[in-house]
Amino acid sequence: MAGPQGKITIGRIPLRVYLIGFMGAGKSTIGRQAARDLGFGFLDLDTVIETAANATIRKLIETEGEGVFREKERKALHQTLDTPISHLIVATGGGVPCFFDNLDWINAHGVSLFLDPGWDTIRQRLEPHRQHRPMLQGDDQTWSDRAKALYEARLPIYQAATLHLEGSSASTSGLITCLQNLMES
Repeated sequence: MAGPQGKITIGRIPLRVYLIGFMGAGKSTIGRQAARDLGFGFLDLDTVIETAANATIRKLIETEGEGVFREKERKALHQTLDTPISHLIVATGGGVPCFFDNLDWINAHGVSLFLDPGWDTIRQRLEPHRQHRPMLQGDDQTWSDRAKALYEARLPIYQAATLHLEGSSASTSGLITCLQNLMES
């Protein structure tokens, strides 16, 4: 049934899918590929924030602090409603559902979908790129332990998502199948 402000609907009414999950879960890569294959629009919130701030997320956190970054993230999230594209996949940052009322807001304006390929896969994906991730800075020996602790702390929040794709289902084909099933229901 159609609802206000882009709730999950079928046909001409907007469908907004917000991908949530830990950094390295594949939200940007999988979301972009699925959007292309389905003919949906795609937004990466980190890219939106970086473009607006004319700075990387890392630089933004270093110069303005995490609190200011989280406010900018929340603003970018709310601005997804201004996108004129009727069917949209939004890749959120790993912390988006964990701050403010963001997860409730997401579920009021679309559908939250938790991508969780599992900790071992996430760790492998993060290893070569961790120097670009502000939350993973520090000692080479402890980054994985710190990241796993953060992943485990956020897991209950992620698990409150409307839909879940876990393990090998947290893939482009899994997301496409899930969204096609959602639109057919």
